[in-house]
Amino acid sequence: MLFAVAPDVWWIFAGRILMGIGVGLTAGPSTAAILEFSSPERAKGAASVTMAAQAVGFAAALLLGGALTQYGPWPTRLCFWILAVLLLILLTGTWFLPRHAAGAGVRDRRSRMPSVPKDVRRVFAVSSTAMMAAYTFGVLVLSLGGQVEHDLIGSPNALRNGAVLALFPS
Repeated sequence: MLFAVAPDVWWIFAGRILMGIGVGLTAGPSTAAILEFSSPERAKGAASVTMAAQAVGFAAALLLGGALTQYGPWPTRLCFWILAVLLLILLTGTWFLPRHAAGAGVRDRRSRMPSVPKDVRRVFAVSSTAMMAAYTFGVLVLSLGGQVEHDLIGSPNALRNGAVLALFPS
């Protein structure tokens, strides 16, 4: 939402930082959830599907963002409004995911606070901080990708630049 309503560049920087933190905090748990809800014999396939889904989602976002920026109304804001709507839909869907009771395979709809065993809390804190920092830095650097692609291929077309960037994760 910060991108959609940003009155100046500082709001965009704040949005990029929050975006990096959000991706850093959700990429691991989303992968873990997919593995948790897969049977043990399908775990390898579930991990592959997760990685493919993240790469396809990244490429689709670049293509859709480029198309909306180049050809849609409100080129600096529309893609962020659409992203906000998609995130609300995703949040709603996530709310209805089944939850497992500790030590049981029974579905539990009550929300619980996550917990980390005491013996791994330090490792968890360090690795979580490293992931958040890496994704925050990655999002900040990736935001320059459009300008780099523009300079490299010499195209003012945002869709073409997004298509070139979409090839990056491949």
